[in-house]
Amino acid sequence: MINTQNSFSYFGYFYMEIKILSRCIGCGVCSQIAPEVFDIYSNYAVTNEYNIDNFQDECIDASIICPVDAIKVFI
Repeated sequence: MINTQNSFSYFGYFYMEIKILSRCIGCGVCSQIAPEVFDIYSNYAVTNEYNIDNFQDECIDASIICPVDAIKVFI
């Protein structure tokens, strides 16, 4: 089973879900791109689901740039 952290956000008619997969290495790239949403805790990325609405583009960028492809964004 894959451990994941799920964060959900509702913005008008849009719904965004972010999953951090267990292969996260805690490199911090996501927290540099979107520090309002991502943070590194115990060598693992965590999300602040309350800020996703305001930083959806940055969340997508973090998902694309993640070196181990551990961030999944579902819209």
